[in-house]
Amino acid sequence: MKRFRFDDLPLMVKVGFAPALALAMLALLSAGAVVLQQNQTHELERVVRTDMPNSLRMQKISERITGVHGQVIDYRYKNGATGTVRVSELKKIPRPVPPG
Repeated sequence: MKRFRFDDLPLMVKVGFAPALALAMLALLSAGAVVLQQNQTHELERVVRTDMPNSLRMQKISERITGVHGQVIDYRYKNGATGTVRVSELKKIPRPVPPG
């Protein structure tokens, strides 16, 4: 029984083998790129729908904390407070106007 050898094939088959292999690899690469793009699209949608609103809420909270912290520092500076500030002193600070 004779083994199959690439050398025994006709020249036309040998010449056509490389482009066919390249075309198959290109199709495989294209399919992989489509799958990756779909995964990225789903991930981007998740970020926009869930992570972005959460991030915006955290930003608003951070802005409020920064505003109150600035008022406490300003109050301490104007009134010469040292050490810790009592809650009763903090109640004297006027409430900030919420950003609109």
